[in-house]
Amino acid sequence: MQGEGVPRDIGPFGAFVFTSTSPPPVKITIHLEVLLPPLTGAKATVRIKGEGRVLRGEPRLEKGVTGGFAVLSDGFNLYPPATDEMKSEFNTVRKLLESRRSHE
Repeated sequence: MQGEGVPRDIGPFGAFVFTSTSPPPVKITIHLEVLLPPLTGAKATVRIKGEGRVLRGEPRLEKGVTGGFAVLSDGFNLYPPATDEMKSEFNTVRKLLESRRSHE
């Protein structure tokens, strides 16, 4: 089984993925691969890979509404491995997002 989706949330040990197809069955183990666009000044796309177990699925209930699924993982890996420069860029983006949230 192979599918495509768009991550809504991703953290160190899990993710929620929107999908226009039926979500995978609950309790199945899946392989995730997420491509992140380059950050400011970064030269390469970051790839996040890992395996996880599907916790729940939210089927598409009506036309125009996307379903999705939640997955729990023991952890994800970054490719290429994160450099100090890349970690600094992630922290800069994280701080900007936190700043925007605090002003809402």
